[in-house]
Amino acid sequence: MPDLASTVAIRTASMAEAPAMLALYRALQAYHEQAVPHLSEIDPGPKTLAEIDALLNKQGTLCYIALSQENVIAMLAGRIEPSNSPFLQPHLIFCIHSVIVAASARGQGIGRQLIERAIEQAKAKGAQAVELSVFAFNQPAQALYESMGFESWITRLRQKL
Repeated sequence: MPDLASTVAIRTASMAEAPAMLALYRALQAYHEQAVPHLSEIDPGPKTLAEIDALLNKQGTLCYIALSQENVIAMLAGRIEPSNSPFLQPHLIFCIHSVIVAASARGQGIGRQLIERAIEQAKAKGAQAVELSVFAFNQPAQALYESMGFESWITRLRQKL
């Protein structure tokens, strides 16, 4: 029997998948809240079909879904934008905002496939670097990103007031 990663189709997301994408965003928020309850103040991403539509139509957005037997099991959303650091030369970066894989599909290479596809397209559109953030508690995601060549270059600390 083939593994899940070899049978998954990766393609550009459309409004037809918006309800499934919203479900993935809700699952991600629940995962974050369970791991660190005070994260409920963090914006979970789109909450309505209109917000998904706005995401998909925003200039520079790259959004992909992973399908298994016609079911959306994962998604990636990001945007190509100018760097905003006063310490770096101006260049285009691809900021990955969300990589969400359904719990039943985690650890099977689906997230890697989504990231590889998105990076390929971001390069073709002129991006010179890729950035993403990951919460410290999410060690499986951090391990994936590091295995793909991502390196920690900024430490971001936070104190709740």
